Amino acid sequence: MQAAGVEGEGVCLLNAYRNRADERGARDAIRAALSGLSIILGSLRALAAVMNAQMQPIVARYQAAFAAQSVRQGIPNRPPIMLSNGGVVGASLAGA
Repeated sequence: MQAAGVEGEGVCLLNAYRNRADERGARDAIRAALSGLSIILGSLRALAAVMNAQMQPIVARYQAAFAAQSVRQGIPNRPPIMLSNGGVVGASLAGA
């Protein structure tokens, strides 16, 4: 998958909302086989998980470049990233 340029994988198992162990097991197996791949768990939010798996690597690179440019330009504080719930975190936590 990585040779084909795949950067993200969404894992969406039917009824995983009841017991996330299988979903987490699939994530761990993929992570062990394909290090560096962004893996998103979906449960009931399959479409959101697929979109997040596609966008997360792109946004992570953008955040890293933005933070590095801010430092180079002498901006003393890294800008906060707003989450979908209205909260804010630093760039290092936003991609976690």
